[in-house]
Amino acid sequence: MSRLSFEEVTVEVPAAAGPRRLAAGLTVCCEPGTITCVVGPNGAGKSTLLRIAAGLGPPAAGTVRLDEAPVHTWPPRDRARALAYLPQRVPLTEDLTVRDLVALGRHPHRRWPLGTDPNGDEAVRRALRRAGIEHLAARGVFSLSGGEFQLARIARLLATQARILVLDEPTTALDPAHALAIADLLAALAHDGRALLVAIHDLELARRIASCVVCLGGPDAPAVHLGSPHEVLVPEVLDRVYGVRTRLWPDAIAFHPAGRSDGGAGPAAPVRE
Repeated sequence: MSRLSFEEVTVEVPAAAGPRRLAAGLTVCCEPGTITCVVGPNGAGKSTLLRIAAGLGPPAAGTVRLDEAPVHTWPPRDRARALAYLPQRVPLTEDLTVRDLVALGRHPHRRWPLGTDPNGDEAVRRALRRAGIEHLAARGVFSLSGGEFQLARIARLLATQARILVLDEPTTALDPAHALAIADLLAALAHDGRALLVAIHDLELARRIASCVVCLGGPDAPAVHLGSPHEVLVPEVLDRVYGVRTRLWPDAIAFHPAGRSDGGAGPAAPVRE
C-alpha cells in the first residue's frame, strides 16, 4: 500500500529579493487510510506544497518520497498510476461530456501505441458511481454547477485508481451541501484505504475529516504546526497564524477581528477540544 512522506521539507518560492521561505522542516507521513489536511492563510504555501507532493518540482530542501523513492524521480506514467493530483483549477477549452472528462483519468493505463484500455469503461463507471454523478454522465461540463463540476473532477481522479490522492482546495466556493458531500466522499475514500493530502480553507470541514493537520504559518512566519485536529485547530495556533480571535464549539469555529473583546455571538461557553 502506497504512502507519501515528507522528510525535513522546506518550501520556497521565487521572489525579487531572493527566495521566500514558506515552510521549513516539515516531516509527516500520509499513511493509507488517513487524511492529512493542509491549512493556513492565503500565501502560506499550501498549493506550492501540494505541487511538490505531486512531483511537479523538488522542495528547496528535504525529500518527498512516494513509497521509497523521491516522488519527482518517478517516471511520470508510473507516478500517475500511484498518485493522482487535483489542482485548484484547470481551464477547459472543450465542452466534454462528464463521462469523457472522467475517462481522461485513464490515460496512464492506456496501452501504447494503440491506446487501448481493457478496464477503462468499468473504471469510469465505478468512478461516476462513487462520486454520485452517474446521472450527469452525458451532460456537457459547461452546463454543470460548480459543485457538480468539482465532483466530476474528483471522479476523474478516482478513475486513475491511484492509492494516493492530492487535492488542492476541493471545496472552495461550493455551497454547504456540495462541500459536505465532497468532505464525506473524501472520508469514505480514506476509509477504503487511500491516503489523502488535502489543502483546505474550511477549518470546520478540516476538523470533520482530518486525521492529521499541517498548519502553515504564512509568508511572514514560516513555522509549521503539525498534529491532530484537536492539537492544531485551537485558538493558541489559529489566533497567531490568521491574526484573528478564535472561539471553538464542538461543531463550529468562530473567528473575530483580533482587537474585538466581546467574542461575538454564539454560545456562552465555548470549549477547547
